[in-house]
Amino acid sequence: MASIRDDLLISVTLASGDLVQKREPALLSKFERSELASCRVPGVHRTQKHIPGFFWVSQMNELVWYESRLEMFILKQLDFTQKIKAILPQPFFLHFSSDGKRRYHIPDFLVWLKSGQYMLVNVKPKRYLGKPINQRSFGACERLCESLGWSYATLSEPNPVFLANLNWLAGYRRTPENFNQFATVIIEKAVKRQTVENLLADLGPQSLVRPVLFFLMWKQQLNFDTRLLLSNTSEVWLAD
Repeated sequence: MASIRDDLLISVTLASGDLVQKREPALLSKFERSELASCRVPGVHRTQKHIPGFFWVSQMNELVWYESRLEMFILKQLDFTQKIKAILPQPFFLHFSSDGKRRYHIPDFLVWLKSGQYMLVNVKPKRYLGKPINQRSFGACERLCESLGWSYATLSEPNPVFLANLNWLAGYRRTPENFNQFATVIIEKAVKRQTVENLLADLGPQSLVRPVLFFLMWKQQLNFDTRLLLSNTSEVWLAD
């Protein structure tokens, strides 16, 4: 039986445009985000089903392209974690063996974490997770990450309530104009767990204080129960 070393190979595109083909996976850990380019970019044609675009990742202050709306939601979810240093879409070709054949797969995102670790992400709708072709590719990615000491995730559609909260807070992920004026007092009041309505009472015009609150919630300096739809009656408290 072939070893992981013999079975798994990677090909990458350098930022210079040069190709590095079919090398040992350990090579990946030697690259910074700025040294690599996506190995492919999404096509645009009249009959395509997916909608590609760009999402501004606030932790990077950079646009990251996505190939579908689901990938956009996953980028938003990754940004919300506040753990991201860099993201590269379609980062490399992974060459592997399965059922006696040589195959390849392009993961959706390679993520550099602020902790110094790496995370590899595949994005796939739930209805396609069980397909043999996807199971083969996911298994190869898991073996790759195990060999490199990386984390791996296959992500699908988020919970609808969590997604609704995420979409709302993402609209406030840029630092508000009046942040310095209201942030300290909001944080001080949030030491005592209370509702959004009570927290913001008597602090000033709602059009000014609410963006500051939602920005603090996006940054996870203030917590709330993401399993419940965010409203004026949602309880908010200071993060640990």
